Amino acid sequence: MSEQTPQENQELAKVLSRINALMRHEIPETATSTFDDQEVPLLTEVYEGEPLVFSAHSIDEFPALRQIASHSESEGRIPPEVVELLLEEMKPVIKLAVKNAVEEQLEKATPMLCIKLEAELVQSLRKRLQSSLEIRGI
Repeated sequence: MSEQTPQENQELAKVLSRINALMRHEIPETATSTFDDQEVPLLTEVYEGEPLVFSAHSIDEFPALRQIASHSESEGRIPPEVVELLLEEMKPVIKLAVKNAVEEQLEKATPMLCIKLEAELVQSLRKRLQSSLEIRGI
C-alpha cells in the first residue's frame, strides 16, 4: 500500500472510529464535511433502474473486521497491519464487485460505442478514399 499522508491517516482513523461506534450501536460524533457543499449537485430525479442488491457477508468471513469492531477508542488508532489484513481479506469481494460493475457498464455502453465506432470508421474510410482520389486527380 502506498504511503499515506498524516491527514489521510487521520481521516481513515475517523472513518474506522465511526464504523467501530456503529458496530457497537453507539451514536458517533457529528460528521464534518471535508468538501464544499456548494459543489455537490442536488438529486432531482428518482432512480428508476434495477434495485440495488447488497451481498450479505458475516463478520466471521473477515477476522480482521472483528478485530476492528472489538478495538476500543481508548486503545488508540487501529494498527495499520490490521487495516491491511482487512483489505487483503476483502480483496476477492472487492474484485468481484468491480468486475460486475465493469461488466454492467460495458453492457450498457456497447451499443452506443458500436454506433460511434461504425460512424468513425465510415468517416475515416471516406477521407482516405477522397484523399486517394485527389492524389490520382480523379
